[in-house]
Amino acid sequence: MTALQNAGIEDTRRALESAAAQHEVALKALKDKMLKEQEEAVEREHAAGLVKLREASERYEQQLTMQRMRLVSDGDLRLEQLEASRCVCVSAVCNNTDCLNAYKDHWPELFSGLSRNDPLFVRKRRV
Repeated sequence: MTALQNAGIEDTRRALESAAAQHEVALKALKDKMLKEQEEAVEREHAAGLVKLREASERYEQQLTMQRMRLVSDGDLRLEQLEASRCVCVSAVCNNTDCLNAYKDHWPELFSGLSRNDPLFVRKRRV
């Protein structure tokens, strides 16, 4: 009976070793699968982040373009106002009371936002 018991013990040990080896192979396969899924998730998040960053960059560029256009438009308008004030200043030199009155009436519009130290203000006053 001891030989039969020893044979049973040996079979059980081999079955246990075989099951442990299969378990280790399955565990390694699951770990590899989980790592691969995690890497894919990180790549997807990275790609989504790049898309969001690109969209934000495009929105920022559009805003900058609009602001540049607005600044150019405002600059052109200010230049027209200053040129108009130059005409008023030149015509005011002739001592015509109508020109002087027109100049006084339009003074706030022409120089709104300019300080007395502003080069445009000083230059226009010298004309």
